[in-house]
Amino acid sequence: MYLNIMENRTKYLSFFLLLFLIIGGCDVDFGGTNDDNGGGGGGGSTDEILRGTILEVIPTRENTLSGITVSVMEDGAIQTFTDTTTNSGTFFVEGSYAGNNTIIQFLDSDDGDSFLGQTSIDIFPEAEVNIGNVTLENGIVNFDQNDVTVDFEGNLMDNENCDEDSGSIIVESLGNDPVEIFVQVSTSTSITQDGDDVNCNDIIVGTRLSILGNLTGSGNNVDAESIELQ
Repeated sequence: MYLNIMENRTKYLSFFLLLFLIIGGCDVDFGGTNDDNGGGGGGGSTDEILRGTILEVIPTRENTLSGITVSVMEDGAIQTFTDTTTNSGTFFVEGSYAGNNTIIQFLDSDDGDSFLGQTSIDIFPEAEVNIGNVTLENGIVNFDQNDVTVDFEGNLMDNENCDEDSGSIIVESLGNDPVEIFVQVSTSTSITQDGDDVNCNDIIVGTRLSILGNLTGSGNNVDAESIELQ
């Protein structure tokens, strides 16, 4: 009987100790979870984003601009990432598809995913790319190559070819497979840190930069509109 009393007393003490820890706000690790928020990146999305707006489809569809599937995949990959256009023709595709010649397909989801057009574009890791206004005409995708904007972060690798307010810099993208991005800086490029202007040649190698600009030509080339030091 004495052993039974001791066992019951031990159980009660364990119960009240656990209750005290819970009420007291202590973190109790019972195992079985794997919420690892450490390492890599800046805590935000590590995917790429492609957005745009379909203005017109020729020949005209019954639902005009809505219900068009936009499918994006890395060249040679199997996995695809998709979105369906809204009534105004806008789309927003998020996923892991960075690479040269990332493939973009437009399919008519109201007609058994019939083919409406295909194009490709260079997208580097963790970048947000806006291809602007798109027209689909008889299987051909038309958009202004000079109006493609890109928003991304990276670390400065080299600014030897940049003077106070113009020249070029090399930035390494974020992500598990970073690439070198050649960024053109002009006198109209805004370079700031905490709202203060900064000279291009004064940026320290390794500094994290947030860059907004236009994709130019093929490869990872950007004409910078603004550069913000993080």
